[in-house]
Amino acid sequence: MNKSGSKNLIISTDRKEIDMKNSYFGFKLNGLLAILLGTILIITIPKSAVASNDPIWEFPAMPDLGGGLGYECMADAYLTDGGKGLKDIVDVSALNCTANDIEITDVDVKGVIVNGILDNDGSDGFTCNRNEPFTLIADVTVKTNADTRYDTTFYLPLNEKSPQTVQGDTSSCSLIVPNPDASRDGEGDGPLVSGDPDNNNDGDTCGDIDKSELTNDDYVLENAEFTMLCATASPDTKQVIFDYCAAWSVKDENDCSVNFDDAILGQRPSQTSKCNCGELPINVFVSPEPPTITKTLIPPTTALELDGTFEYQFLITKSQLEDIVYITSLFDIIYTDPDATPAPDGQVEELINVLAPTTVAGSVFGNVEIVSNTCNPTLTDGKYKIDENTPSFTCNLKVKITDGNLPDDLQLGAPTVRNQGPNPLETYWDYMYGTFEDKNTTSIHDEQASCNLLSLHGDLNTVIPTTAVCSDKEPVTITNVDPEVSISKVVVVPDDNTLGLRQIGDIWYINKSGNVTFEVTVNNPSNNNVDAIWASDLDIASSSSFRDDWVIKNPNNSTDTFGTTNLYTDATGDVDCRDIPKVSVDPGLAVGAEFGPCEYTVNLGLTEGQTYQNTVKIEAVDNENRLAYAAKTVQIKLAAPMVSLKKFVAAASIDDSNATPGTYKDANTVGDSVHIDEPGGYVIYRFTITNDNDTTMEPLKVTGIDDTLYDLANWPAGINDTPDRCTFPQIIEYSSDDSTAYVCTFVTKIENKNALDKVENVAFATAFLWDPTGVGSTIGEQVNSPTDNAIVILDDVPAIVSLDIKIAATLFVTITNGSSFESVDLTELKLRVGNNPADIINIEDTIDARFIILNDGGTFNDDSSFNPCPQPSESAPTAIAALGVLKCAFTVELIADDDSTDNIFSILSSGAILSIKVNDDDLGAAVEKSVTATVHLIPNP
Repeated sequence: MNKSGSKNLIISTDRKEIDMKNSYFGFKLNGLLAILLGTILIITIPKSAVASNDPIWEFPAMPDLGGGLGYECMADAYLTDGGKGLKDIVDVSALNCTANDIEITDVDVKGVIVNGILDNDGSDGFTCNRNEPFTLIADVTVKTNADTRYDTTFYLPLNEKSPQTVQGDTSSCSLIVPNPDASRDGEGDGPLVSGDPDNNNDGDTCGDIDKSELTNDDYVLENAEFTMLCATASPDTKQVIFDYCAAWSVKDENDCSVNFDDAILGQRPSQTSKCNCGELPINVFVSPEPPTITKTLIPPTTALELDGTFEYQFLITKSQLEDIVYITSLFDIIYTDPDATPAPDGQVEELINVLAPTTVAGSVFGNVEIVSNTCNPTLTDGKYKIDENTPSFTCNLKVKITDGNLPDDLQLGAPTVRNQGPNPLETYWDYMYGTFEDKNTTSIHDEQASCNLLSLHGDLNTVIPTTAVCSDKEPVTITNVDPEVSISKVVVVPDDNTLGLRQIGDIWYINKSGNVTFEVTVNNPSNNNVDAIWASDLDIASSSSFRDDWVIKNPNNSTDTFGTTNLYTDATGDVDCRDIPKVSVDPGLAVGAEFGPCEYTVNLGLTEGQTYQNTVKIEAVDNENRLAYAAKTVQIKLAAPMVSLKKFVAAASIDDSNATPGTYKDANTVGDSVHIDEPGGYVIYRFTITNDNDTTMEPLKVTGIDDTLYDLANWPAGINDTPDRCTFPQIIEYSSDDSTAYVCTFVTKIENKNALDKVENVAFATAFLWDPTGVGSTIGEQVNSPTDNAIVILDDVPAIVSLDIKIAATLFVTITNGSSFESVDLTELKLRVGNNPADIINIEDTIDARFIILNDGGTFNDDSSFNPCPQPSESAPTAIAALGVLKCAFTVELIADDDSTDNIFSILSSGAILSIKVNDDDLGAAVEKSVTATVHLIPNP
């Protein structure tokens, strides 16, 4: 207890414990404030002001006097005491203080108590909260401008009104009433004042002032502790004004009381003008105004799904450079607005204590990761001081926000509508708040003016302290990345490949129609994709969103046939496609993952030239309900391999006894048939094999010629071989002009055939498609060319009648000597073969172009023999005795079949064929009839 017997007000905090000595301000604290400050209040209500070592009386708040913060102001006290000359009109009536008997000339501040915290240091200046009462500890200098004045009482306003004004309540002012019994040592043996050894002149409990006892007409109330209002001369100034009104008495009446049971405490003016009011600036300043938190978003301000890194710069700026501000907390709220349209897909609200030393790179708050943080400087006692020489505090916070589940696209419907609306995005608001104190640990804030989250930002869970200062909110966005889907489609080529499946360019071909299996793989590509995907639960144009559309195209522009295979329900493949992930049923297909390959089988049902075109389609959605679409088309055309064979035949002229291989007649003069004479002969066959794959232009492997008569595969080699003899296999490339056709021949002999016989043989070529990329690889089954035939016709050969007439005649010459007495000499026996002298020639062996003379004698029909004819001459005559006979014969063969032969024939026929000269002994010519010559012409057989 203190010396008056009253208990002291004890305010215990986590910082210090202060004995407030029942200070007036101490009693203004109510229970709620005490609880908020973590204090314990021990209050005893005395019946009178406390007599203590203080130079002034202490007046606690009294519930029975109105329960307010103070007491009546001077005008109201004047009315209570009778109020002569003053009307009782609140806020209108007022005293008119003009006297100057007593005044306060100086207030030397020694300390302040704000929020229950004593500050008697002053090194950083003294502060209080604007327009709030606080406790001031000061040396107050009281001066008298008169001789002796009694019961000096000073009224200090606790609101913006002057104590001179009638206010109508009992708690608008605090009182300073000097204690005449105060002593320096607390024993009552001397006043706790300087300059006035005894200020109790009238014997009551209110201090007096006597000019005669003063050195400089004043004295000092040392370390006076009283309540006053933290107010300035104007709103834009910060120095606190000590505002007071002084009342006194000029009579020594011993009538001033500090007893609470009395109607009036202290003194009041005796007249409406007998008072003095004044203002003094003191060394106390209003606590700093709340700093501003300015947030700047450093670009970029948007990012693409799945995450974005954003940097915020925070600038905390004091209202005045000379302010000293302590940052006691800094929190950053990153959140999605629950009232947004469309609503966030999962509410995000992360409260990050950026001032905490543990909030560093790598710290994770939900889906927010700290990349860097410079907003957590070194703290002292959990605070960061912005001193009087620093205008602001700047820091940066960089965060990575991960969000792969953005608001859903509300544009539902067919593909023509999907993805037509804005791409979904999530807006993340960033909102910083801080709490600040002045040096008296007084909260510096703006009464929630900047922190009204409920009205500005929706219904969030974070409770913003009422003492917080907040920044504006800044939005960043994470925009959805539209999903991607790819689909591949493969034609399955079986090992046996009986259909001859093969791909040329973009088109597949088959040799014959049948069942074809397709493999389909759906992929969620990892290029830019961030979301899993699902096969849509919506349809594409009222059909399955995973399907195969097909059309059979006809080459003659006739009506095409259309159809669809629903892969959701198809089970024709060994691994069917029904298990593709579906919305709301299966886990999605993750980025980089694939579904498949799955299979389905189709019976194509094609005819030659038709094309089966099918397009597998997939519509997939991500978790924002955005569409991805992909399709893959395959064309399969029925184009059977085509090979043609042309067979030709011609006669060949070959000498069996002296044949040269490869020499034959009419090798290039060929036709579908040929005539040869019976009973036969050599013929040559020529084959032209052409690659007719004008659709696919693929090469062919010709394996042979199948002939109804000849085994060409085993045709023996021999003298009848031709340079282009048929050999197999042969690879025939395609050419539009048939320049790559394979041409070969073989020769055979037709024998023992009759007239009008026909030798017909039919042949066709056998071939396979040839895969030039494989080693000895053929494709599909064997194909045969159309057949072609060749005919050898045996012509009848009639009996041979040659009219080639030649004359071969033997001339029998008989010369008779008719003379009975003398011999004759034969001097000339020559053959005349023409009409010219040179045509009379000797009868001797002669070969001429026209004839041959054979002088070899002969036998006539009577079997008489004739000798060869002599060649007599004048010098060597041939003698014929009297009555003698010369017989000789020679043969003439006519060779030339011309006019000369005719002439000779005429001569022979005329009998003038011989030239004969005969002389008798007397050398006379033998002209007698007894010398005769006979010529018989006998044709040779």
